[in-house]
Formats: sequence, C-alpha cells, structure tokens
Amino acid sequence: MRVSIACLCLCAACATSKPAAEGEAAAGGVSAEVRKIEEREQTVSGLNAALTVALKNETAAPVRATHARFEVVSGNKVVNTGEVDLSAEVPAGGEATVEVVAPFVYATNDDEVAKLTTRKEPIDYAVRGTIDVGGAKVEFAKAAAIRAPRMPTLALTSLDAATSPTNGITFTASVDLENPNTFPLLLKGSHWKLTVGGKVAGEGVMEHKAPKAASHTSYPLEVNIELSEVKARKELQGSTVPYALEAELDLGAAKVHLEESGETKLLRAGD
Repeated sequence: MRVSIACLCLCAACATSKPAAEGEAAAGGVSAEVRKIEEREQTVSGLNAALTVALKNETAAPVRATHARFEVVSGNKVVNTGEVDLSAEVPAGGEATVEVVAPFVYATNDDEVAKLTTRKEPIDYAVRGTIDVGGAKVEFAKAAAIRAPRMPTLALTSLDAATSPTNGITFTASVDLENPNTFPLLLKGSHWKLTVGGKVAGEGVMEHKAPKAASHTSYPLEVNIELSEVKARKELQGSTVPYALEAELDLGAAKVHLEESGETKLLRAGD
C-alpha cells in the first residue's frame, strides 16, 4: 500500500545536486514530469521503484533521451545512486515517456528488518535525478511512502505419527507460513529437519510455493521410519514418541525460524 505525500523534503545533507521540483521545466524547451511511481519486486528488505517520466518537447526539432542518473533519498540521506540507459525519441512539439527503475534497500540484515517490523510510521523515500535529452539535462523528482514490512511467521499446525506392521512409523506434519504483508514473499531457500527420539528421522527442502500477499501457505512434510529401525529402538515402541521439528525460510536479508518439540501419540492400525 502506498501512502500519498503532499510534500516531502528532497534535500539531503550528503546530496550531490539540488533536485528539481516535480514537473519543473528545463532550459531548452524540454521538461520532465513524473506521472507515477510504482513499487515492484518488494521484499521485507527492499524494492524497485519504477518511475514513469513524461518528457515534453516544446522545440521545433525532435530530441532523443539517452541516459538517466538517479538518487534515492530516505531519512534525509542519499541511500542509493545509479544510472539507466534510455532510448526514446521525443517528437517536436510532442512528448514521450521513459521508465527509470531505482533500487531502494531499506534493510540489509536481520536486525534492521526486525526494527522495521515494529515501526508504525510509513517509510518515506524519494527518487530524483536528471535525464540527458538532446544534449541537455532535464531534472525529475518524485516522493512516495510505503508501509513498513511485517515479519512473516512459521507455525506447526499439525503433526501425527502412525504405525503399521509392515511400514514402520510414518510422520505427517503441516507447517503454515503467514505473510501479513501487502506484497508476495520472495523465497531464497528453505530447510526442515525432524528429529524423533533424539535421532534425525528426515530433513529436506520445503515445497517452493510463492507466498502471496496477506496469505497463509501450508507446507506438507512426511517422514517414514522403517520397521527394522522401529524394532531396534525402544523409544519408538511406546504409546507416544518424542519429536523436535526445525524449519527455516530464507527471505534474503532475513530468515524465518521455527522450533517445536514435544510428544505425539502413536496411532496404530484401527485407532
């Protein structure tokens, strides 16, 4: 969710140049206006700010937009700079639009993400810069804000153990990921491990479902302990079995952890 801002100061102590006001005309009869700013590929640690910039040419000859330089400003600091190659012709007396995509990283590690997840205020930021058009430099600027991200959570929603005289013991579990954010999560990796009676019974990678915005995603797990091993281990022959489940999702700058342990009833055929 983006919050509209009536006014955001675009000056920063470490700025490299003075920004133009939004829509300010440049010398030479070419002006730039940011029509919209869109947050793309947002994660708990950053996003790509995509600016649609309209270039208006009031001269009698066509000009070409070839290059853009940008700064991302947040918290009165320049947090990123970059350049984008462009190729757009602006006709005489007409206009053309170009897109400038500026990465904005607002957290680089677990600690910074944790601080943001308790923040109530939106994260203000602005993108400003210049576009090379027909040998001149046209300035552009746009301010925006996003809701601070929330940390996803993992929960063990079910775990059952069933025994049979031929297959040993089969454990089935379901792990739920809650994504409270307004953007889908990008998973870099995942891992789970089930320990039964102090011994690792199985481990692996959780199914790579892309968690949608404001959603719950379930990950089914299944582990089998063969009958020969069950007969050799007394702790697996009672009415209950002890277990410990560990799971982790890698979100890039942050990781979501789950640790659950206890005892579960050993269901037998006919129960």
